[in-house]
Amino acid sequence: MREYLTLMKDKISKYKYTKSFKYFLTLRRDPEGRGCDQGHANYLINKEYVKECAFYSNNKGPVATVFYLKKIVFDKQSRLLNSNNKPYLIVHQYDKRWDEFSITVNKLKKDLNIN
Repeated sequence: MREYLTLMKDKISKYKYTKSFKYFLTLRRDPEGRGCDQGHANYLINKEYVKECAFYSNNKGPVATVFYLKKIVFDKQSRLLNSNNKPYLIVHQYDKRWDEFSITVNKLKKDLNIN
């Protein structure tokens, strides 16, 4: 992870984010506040800069990119499960499927006494 983050920092420092041309023409901010990290990450992985890494499918691995999940399943502890019925370790973009996560997140907040 340290190697990956160092490489990301170096690439982002060297190749600065530039706004989409349409935002320059219209004098608007990018409403989604997008940056450049995804492009750098794709480059590093595809060019095999990071030697010690494993790849998993979204529905079977330890990391969920929720936007792309076809099926949302929680266990009794409110953990999101992958297709192997194992809890994901990292859940990314749960807000993209808020209709399916809001009940679980609000229950967790209540259990933790968070407003």
